[in-house]
This record gives sequence, structure tokens and C-alpha cells, in this order.
Amino acid sequence: MSTSTDRNINIIKRRNSASRQALRVSNEYSSSDDETSTKGDGKSSKRRGKLTSRPTLEGEFEQGKTEATPEEVNVLVSSINKRKPLRKPQDEFVSKYRDVKLRETSSSILDSEEFKSSDYYGCYIIFWMATGYLIFAQLMHFSFENHESPWSWPIVQTFRKDIFKVALTDLAMYLMTYMAYIVQRLVKAGWIKWQPTGWAFMLVYEIVYYTFWLYFASDKWMGFPWIAKIYLCLHGLVFWMKMYSYHTYNGYLWTISRELSFSQSCLKTMDEKIESGELTVSKNADPSDPHSVQNIRQDLIDSVSFCKFELGYQASATVITDNTAGVYEDVVTKIKEGKHSAIEFPNNITVKNFFDYSMYPTVVYTLNFPRTKRIRWSFFFGKVCGVFGVIALMIIVAQNNMYPLVFDALKAHTLPIHERAIAFGLIVLDMIPPMLIQYVFVFFLIWDLILNALAEITRYADRDFYGPWWSCNDFSDFARLWNKPIHNFLLRHVYHSSIATLQATKAQAGFITFLLSSVFHELVMYIIFHKFRGYLFMFQMFQIPLVLFAKSPFMKRSRAAGITLCWLGFMIGPALIMVLYLVF
Repeated sequence: MSTSTDRNINIIKRRNSASRQALRVSNEYSSSDDETSTKGDGKSSKRRGKLTSRPTLEGEFEQGKTEATPEEVNVLVSSINKRKPLRKPQDEFVSKYRDVKLRETSSSILDSEEFKSSDYYGCYIIFWMATGYLIFAQLMHFSFENHESPWSWPIVQTFRKDIFKVALTDLAMYLMTYMAYIVQRLVKAGWIKWQPTGWAFMLVYEIVYYTFWLYFASDKWMGFPWIAKIYLCLHGLVFWMKMYSYHTYNGYLWTISRELSFSQSCLKTMDEKIESGELTVSKNADPSDPHSVQNIRQDLIDSVSFCKFELGYQASATVITDNTAGVYEDVVTKIKEGKHSAIEFPNNITVKNFFDYSMYPTVVYTLNFPRTKRIRWSFFFGKVCGVFGVIALMIIVAQNNMYPLVFDALKAHTLPIHERAIAFGLIVLDMIPPMLIQYVFVFFLIWDLILNALAEITRYADRDFYGPWWSCNDFSDFARLWNKPIHNFLLRHVYHSSIATLQATKAQAGFITFLLSSVFHELVMYIIFHKFRGYLFMFQMFQIPLVLFAKSPFMKRSRAAGITLCWLGFMIGPALIMVLYLVF
């Protein structure tokens, strides 16, 4: 065989050495280490019995060295399988991307029938009634005592400034995400190779993409107001994550598809040489000899089986009604019976598929997403009205309760250090109530209103955007429940990728995830305040020892103590951090 063929077979041997089994790593943010479902960059799986570790891949297949796979190859592989039965896929093979388990029918907690029929629904209603009354009373006092129109408020003026330019910038940012699709289309057409050309180009493009738009919105170019900068920073990050997940997922499937083509071609060549007598199959061959004809052929057979299994699994794994214990076996059965439906790779690489994905409220790509049968227009318009209503409430709170305190903080910045410290403490005490209200409003605005409105208009079925974070008793639960779409991205593409690529431990991968999240949070603070202090970064990283403290026997004995600790963080943290940036 040629040198490139030998190299590719060696890669297959390394991949098969652990029976395509990945080290099962638990969800860093979950409270249990023995959950059945797999989380992450597929680098986690559960196999009946023994758990083994898949080695890190040290190479890629050379492209252009394999033949086009003819139809008769499938017949050949079938004949080989009959002569030497393969191990059952569900006993041997584990899909790399098993983390996405989308439900065909679900609703967010606050929209669920269970919540609306519970005894606690009245608390939800009275919260909004009390909030509405307090805001209405403030608005009346401001209007009749100060005789000012809300349109003249500084916060409203900042919000309205350059709004059409910001909208056009946002549209341009969105259109530039289609480069991820264009690259995959070029790979599909055979014009470029994914490894290394496509992968390297997308890596550079995504770095330039996000850096450019941050600079474009800055004072050095467009000079957008701080609200617009924050919006473009966060929305640009969402676009970046969508592109990254799209090209990473499809890049992996290109690797699997290329391996399948190579293995099938080699099997055909070996079979022809065996039949012609050029290769001899010895019955007394050493089973431990990796270069024996029998072992090489078995490696190729295992490779073909796994690649077919993986491609079939990815076309079936995300169209399951419920994430039950039998999901894996059900999918395997569908693959074997040829019943896996919907979109298969590479038929997913179309403009429509990418457009649909870009509209869905998710940043983790997969072949098939669950869809609802129809749009509930009353539900959609209710959410849209809620968006404008909550934005109005946030503006009123910011103008009446926070804006004066911001000026007090800016004045305190010029005081001597001992006077500044006293003023700092008093301003923090006054800032806690409005910041807590804004904190809750942001949650409702993004995760309950905007994401549900997007899901409804796109008929995206899985509405699991958040969990009961208000009842979490440690910050690891909060990180998992507060923002599930971003959590899933970090879990797949950061946490488990760190374990698989960097050979990191679970603790190290968790630290890397927190570190990356903290860096981006600090970036947002820099955009708002135009100075680097690292306060938010330090508070974010301080969650790690708090998580360890929450797992101590003392805290485990009292769930109320854990919830109280978390709510102290929710109440004091945002106000404390904001005033720190203003005063110091």
C-alpha cells in the first residue's frame, strides 16, 4: 500500500483502539455523576459495562487519495460481514455528538400548563401586578411633578440614537454569517478540502469577524451609544457561536464521511487482492500483530460500521419525542432498519437549512430540529407585546431609580479615598433594589419573551431555554439553568472539547469554561465603562470556590442556606459590580 494509505489506516487503528468509545465525563454543572444521557462534545458516552477512553486523534486523512465509492462496495462489505459477523453497534459504538436531545413538544416553565394550574401561579400574577403598580406610580409622579415627556428622558434618547444605523449594522453582521455555509458548500462541491483549508479559513474568519464588528461599533469608528454597543457585542457573539457550532459539527461529519469512503475503497482493494492471491489470509496469524491482513481488514470493517452508524445516528438522534433510557437503542434500531428520516449529511448543507438554523433560538447545530405543526399567533403576539412592555419597564426603572445614583457615583469618584469608600457603600445599598428588578426584567425579556417569540414564529419545538434557577442552591446549578442555550454551547464546544483535545481533567475543563465565560463578561464591562478593572472577572471566578463551599456537608444539610447564599449573590452582586466600575 502507499504511504498515505498506510498513514490513514494507522489513524483508523487509533480511532478503533478504544472501540470508538469516548471517556464518559459527567456534566460539570449537574448535581449527579451517574446520569444516563450523554452531555457535551460527544466526548461523553455511556456504554454497558466497561468504559474506556478514546485517544486524541493525531492526524487527518489525506484527501484526494481515495476512490469514489461504487455501489458494489456495499455488497462486498455485506459479504465480509456474513463471513465475519460484526459486533453489534449498540454494544460497541458510541456517537461523538450525543449531547443534543431536543424534545418535539415542550414549553418553558412559566408557559407550561403544570405551572399555570399549580398553587403558585397566583404568586406570579401578584408579582407582575405589584411591579406594574409601582412603575405606574413612579411614572405618574414623574410626569405630573416634573412635567417631562418620557421621550425627553436621557435613557430614551440614548436608546433611540442611531437606531436605524444599528439595525443595518445588525443586518450586515447576520449576512456575513453565511460565510460558514459558503465554505461548507465549497467543500461539498469538492472545490476545497475541509482539512486543512476550510477549517483554517473559518478559524481566521471568525476571529476577524468578531473583532471587526466590535471595532466598527466603537468610538473609533461609528461611535454608537453604549446600549447599541452592548447589543451588537452580545448579538455578534451569538452569531459567532452559531457559525462555530455549524462548521465544527459539519467538519466532524466530513471527517467521518471521508473515513467511510477511504475504508470502503480499501476493503474493495483488499478483497480483490485476496481473491487474486496477491494477499494471503493466514489462519495462524498473530492476533496481536497490527499489520496482519486479518487485523487490517477488521479495522477497516469496524471503521465502515462505525461511520455508517455515526452518520445514521446523527440523522436520527435529535428527532426523538422523549429523552428516555431507551433512546440510544431506539435510534440504533432505526438505523439498522433504514428508518431514520428527515435530513441526512451532507444533504443538510443548503441555504434553507442554514437560514432555518440561523433563525432558531439555539447556538448548537445538529442535523434535525424538532418543529411544531403550526404557529400560535395569539401566543406569538402576546410575547411580542411583552417584549415592548418589559423594555418600557426597564427604561422607567433606569431613568427614575438608577440614573440619579449613577450621577452620585460619578461624583463620588472625585472624592478622597476614605470619603469615596463611605459614599460607595451607601450607593450600593440604594442601587440593590433597582438592579435586582432589572436583573429579573432581563431574564423575562430574553429567555421568556424573545426566545419564545422566536421559537413560535419559526415553529421551533423545544422551549427548554431556562430552568428553575430561582430555586438553585449553588452557583453550578445557576450556571446550568439560567441560560441553557449558552450552557449547551459551552458544554459541547468548551468543556468537553477541553477534555478531548487538551486531555484536561473535569476540574480543569470546568476552570477553562469559567475562565472563558469570565473573559467575555469582562469584555462587556469594558465596552460599557471604557476601562479595564477586572471586577466582574474576579467575581465570576469567585463562583468556583463558592461551588465547592456549596458542596460541603454543612451546606448540603440545609437547602435553604444554599438558596439564600445564591440570592444574596443575585441581589448584591450586580449592584456592587456596577458601582465598583463607576466609583473606582
